[in-house]
Amino acid sequence: MYLAKRKTEKYPTRFFSLNTNGYTDILEFKRPFVFKNTIVGSENRETFSRWLHSYIAQTRVYSEYFDDPNNRAWFENKYGFKVYKPRRWLVVGRRSDFSNDVWHSIISEFPTVGIITYDDLIDGVIAQLYK
Repeated sequence: MYLAKRKTEKYPTRFFSLNTNGYTDILEFKRPFVFKNTIVGSENRETFSRWLHSYIAQTRVYSEYFDDPNNRAWFENKYGFKVYKPRRWLVVGRRSDFSNDVWHSIISEFPTVGIITYDDLIDGVIAQLYK
């Protein structure tokens, strides 16, 4: 779900995924093409690159906005759905940018964030069409 945001509106992001339970998750879309390393560090010290950590932090700030019951109530009254402790989804890059064991090891350190690629997103949409 996309919400057009005006300068006077309070919520920090415009993309939400409505779940069957009436609550929403936060979606943050970044560029489909990655021109930088996604993993940095020496062997046995690998981590996500600074730019990717920044994107993850951005979704955390979006989520924290909805920790305030006043913000949740305002949002639910305005749009008719609930946001509370949302799962955070970051859509970035292509599958080939994130396809190794080190990547999967690092992402396991971020249980509240799902990182999917545009390829994953398209595959999921196509699977729903042919269901």
